[in-house]
Amino acid sequence: MPRRAPTICRHPGCSRKLSDGARYCEAHKPEWKPWGAGAKGARTVKGAAYDAARKALFANEPLCRLCAKAGRTTAATIRDHIVPLSQGGLDVESNTQPLCVPCHDAKSAEEKRQGSRDSWRSYRDAAGGVDRSNRDRGPLL
Repeated sequence: MPRRAPTICRHPGCSRKLSDGARYCEAHKPEWKPWGAGAKGARTVKGAAYDAARKALFANEPLCRLCAKAGRTTAATIRDHIVPLSQGGLDVESNTQPLCVPCHDAKSAEEKRQGSRDSWRSYRDAAGGVDRSNRDRGPLL
């Protein structure tokens, strides 16, 4: 049976050839984590436990925390994680806060922007600090 043709590492900027059918070279092999493992393998609260935690949070603090800091009075409708679960935060009472929809949307948008910056920064650093964007290449001919 013929051997498989060599492939190139899928990491951006890497040109190492692979002959064993792998997708990444040893230097760029990603660390796979089981889905939903989070920090310390913590589980997300779901179902009746989630409803009870949400009800308790709004009973203790019915107003949006960020609006209250800004001097506004707005009813909270969302149970938000202070440190997002995607960034290693735990789904525990001390990591939750009550927010209104506009404050939650603004906080989530900022976290998304921050995540984009972090992922770009890690790519740029892995590429040796070289900015490989198309910004400064000039017009296409």
